[in-house]
Amino acid sequence: MNEQILELRYRPNARIIDYRGELAELIAEQLNLPRWRVSQDRVDVFDESHRHRAFVSHRNVGFSVQDSATSNYFGDKAGQFLRFVADIEPVGKTWTVLRLGVRSKFCSPVELDFEEAVERFNQRYSVLTPQAEEAIAADVEDFGSTLELRDQHGWFKLQIGPMAEDQLGRFFKDRDEYPDVGIYCDIDYALTDQEVTVDDAIRFLRATAQASWERRDRLERMLLAE
Repeated sequence: MNEQILELRYRPNARIIDYRGELAELIAEQLNLPRWRVSQDRVDVFDESHRHRAFVSHRNVGFSVQDSATSNYFGDKAGQFLRFVADIEPVGKTWTVLRLGVRSKFCSPVELDFEEAVERFNQRYSVLTPQAEEAIAADVEDFGSTLELRDQHGWFKLQIGPMAEDQLGRFFKDRDEYPDVGIYCDIDYALTDQEVTVDDAIRFLRATAQASWERRDRLERMLLAE
């Protein structure tokens, strides 16, 4: 189970509003997404299952994919979307970016009950020191970790922890089934307050989407190794 999301926020551009109908038709045709909705200041385009979604508004554009089968699928599809919308004259090929974000959410089912999963995280990912256990003076019932980090691609936030079925619905919408227990991993890269060309944005998108997938794989191997 996974969902990857691109959002690019730029300075408001009112000219885009005048092209809403044209944008809806062009994006739907180019991306082979048959459903679309036009609102006051935004165009949404999506497939029948809502697994692929795109939008353009006067202040941001975005693209998301649920359940990519491979690590490069989202980067390729979202890059095609960015390249296409940049060729539409009111959008343009260079943006003063307020935030360019690439968020990757993953959940892999595990053959552990929730208490075992919590204990596995506590042993292998974030060990409480004896001093901390004494100060807390309570049993660990759940586990979650949020770190703010930086690598060669830039700043990102990493959230990880075990999740039960009733928790996962808050993070993955429109699903028929959820695993009883899973490892949830959420990696959110961001660039802020800079001028970005479409080529810059696509390079950042592809690099960070791939890096997130690989980082999730490494963390899972560490947590689940016998």
